[in-house]
Amino acid sequence: FAGVFLVGIFLISMSFSFLPVLVIAPQKFALLFAFGSMTLLSSFAILKGPKAFMASLMQRDKLPFSVAYAVGLLGTLVATIGMRNFVLTALFGVTQAVALLYFLASFVPGGKMILDFC
Repeated sequence: FAGVFLVGIFLISMSFSFLPVLVIAPQKFALLFAFGSMTLLSSFAILKGPKAFMASLMQRDKLPFSVAYAVGLLGTLVATIGMRNFVLTALFGVTQAVALLYFLASFVPGGKMILDFC
């Protein structure tokens, strides 16, 4: 768990180093962020077990964020690789980031309460 989690954190932190050139080359940021977030979520699948993790993603209270994350992830990849559209890449990237923050907070004790408060 810890090794995969740290690789995900590393990829996401590497993606932030490309923020200054986001307008010029959004692909570098978006791809590193997308792969980092997938790696981060994979670490929780390793921790909880794949079936239990998928079941938790399909819970009624997490389902909107699961769908938002999937749309954000796929949208980021399509907008970056296929369309090379900066505006759509930014829009889907923000969607993906918000959903990822919700997931991370929901796995931390008391994190969901903090999100509900905001």
